[in-house]
Amino acid sequence: WLHQFEEKNARLTRWSLTLQPYNFTVQHKKGLANANADVLSRMNPELHFVPK
Repeated sequence: WLHQFEEKNARLTRWSLTLQPYNFTVQHKKGLANANADVLSRMNPELHFVPK
């Protein structure tokens, strides 16, 4: 998917270069079927802070 774009912005170019060594397939999942990814993208980093 990412390799098929002819015109990429800077962010997509960086992602493409970073992911180039890997062989992967992008598969779409509907939002309701992909709830775990939604939770991960909205995680609050402060919730995982453990004071010394």
